Amino acid sequence: LNRLIRAHARSRRETVNTTYWICAAAMNHHSKAVTEDILQMPWRKALRHDLCGGLVCAIDPRARICSRLWCLFELHQGATRAAEDGGKFVVDLVAQVTRRGES
Repeated sequence: LNRLIRAHARSRRETVNTTYWICAAAMNHHSKAVTEDILQMPWRKALRHDLCGGLVCAIDPRARICSRLWCLFELHQGATRAAEDGGKFVVDLVAQVTRRGES
């Protein structure tokens, strides 16, 4: 993940002051809070914050994100914000490219 985030920062020419929210590390997706109003979830509040400039989705070699409804919903929320912001908010996908047999 660290390697992917660094590659993303380089590709976007981000500064060392760029902050990334790592949703998987910031909240317990199995907690009772997940069953509350989904639009009030911490990740969505962070995504909708004025200082948030985009969403980066790190894809594992098996692209498991495509089989997780929760992840697809987060991407949908990011794409919705991007459409509302007229291109100021970006949604990027980053993936580690490996050769067969490597991980």
